Amino acid sequence: MIKEIGYMTDILNKNGLQEGDSLVIKPFGKKVMNLSLKYAKTILTTKKMNNSNWTYEFESVQGEEFYFELKRIKVPSINQQQNHRYLLSSECGTPFKLNGSFVTQAFIEVGDVCEFGYHQLNFKRNQSPEEQFHLYSKFIDQNKKLIGSDLPILIEGETGVGKTSLAKEIHELSLKRGRFVHINLSAYSSNLIESELFGHVKGAFTGAMNEKKGALRISDGGTLFLDEIDSLPVDIQTKLLLFFDSKEITPVGSELSYKVDTRVICASGQRLQNLVENKKMRKDFYFRVASGSTVAISSLRDAPLMIKRFCNLYAIEKNVVIPQKIIEFYSTLPWPGNYRQLRGHLDKKLILMNGRKMDFDESDNNMVTLSSDLFDINKEQVVTMKDLKLNYAKKIYFECDENLTRASKLLGISPRSLRTFLDESKRLSS
Repeated sequence: MIKEIGYMTDILNKNGLQEGDSLVIKPFGKKVMNLSLKYAKTILTTKKMNNSNWTYEFESVQGEEFYFELKRIKVPSINQQQNHRYLLSSECGTPFKLNGSFVTQAFIEVGDVCEFGYHQLNFKRNQSPEEQFHLYSKFIDQNKKLIGSDLPILIEGETGVGKTSLAKEIHELSLKRGRFVHINLSAYSSNLIESELFGHVKGAFTGAMNEKKGALRISDGGTLFLDEIDSLPVDIQTKLLLFFDSKEITPVGSELSYKVDTRVICASGQRLQNLVENKKMRKDFYFRVASGSTVAISSLRDAPLMIKRFCNLYAIEKNVVIPQKIIEFYSTLPWPGNYRQLRGHLDKKLILMNGRKMDFDESDNNMVTLSSDLFDINKEQVVTMKDLKLNYAKKIYFECDENLTRASKLLGISPRSLRTFLDESKRLSS
């Protein structure tokens, strides 16, 4: 029995709702509300209340009546410490849906979805200041009204810079009731994209054995994220443009149209203006997808400070020590795969490391060559021999614990020449 209590409290400690987390109230037909949990008791009811507790009064839909309490209670842990958690219970006998199953009482965990009647509650963990770090935090801070609107947003940036993460963040902050649907357009052949977006009726074409809703209808009331919009055929651009103007779609093979309230966010790995100039994208379509705002996310090689911040956050997340000399070395590399590549590299080191401290290993020795080989060879991204020499000299310097004499001997150059390399590398990184 003690073991079971310890197991349950461990789960609550990890996933349980805590003071300061968020309760997102999505009432039927009314504005979504985001509430920070700081009250001992929160009442959710259709009844008129007059008490000292914090109360949210829902409008009764089709005569439904309910009275629920979200209570903050103490839960003893296995080490006898007291932890506050939240218990949602029905005080009128009416059950509620918790993640699809009917219950009358339950401890609430982060990510849970509760439904009673036509109303919905979502529970989210409030992030620490470290976790709230984003490359695009400045964009979010300066565009809160835009994020809360239904205007399209275009995100441009190289692979791995976090375009999908930003799209999800915009969806979450907009408090949309519907789903976040992600479609990578480059994954579909041109003759299937229309069906994926707009759906089709049974028998619309060979192989259409059943009706398909399509991404626009599935994301009704939510957000549709169209990744790699630069691969969208011109004829589908025209049809999508009509949707932007009318908010109506017609499935393939159907004569019926459907009204869809979907917010569209697009992402591209290249500048869409170049496609417009080369006649590969309609000008009016480009203006429409970028009508809300265009966000350009910088690559890591253009933001070495972000490499340092990312490594520090990774160390906090994984409870490991990443020495400053390794972080400094990473900040000199181009990382063509950006954050996806950097995280993958750190994940590999984490698996292979002994203890809690990361050290230089063979994977780091390969990074200078590997990073350069991953580049697309073009005029804008080619890595010069000078850059390679600077990066390698700095790598050896940090491997030698910043001992100038020892590093210069390994490199076969004078300490003065190495110092010149290091100063040049520092000047280029700043």
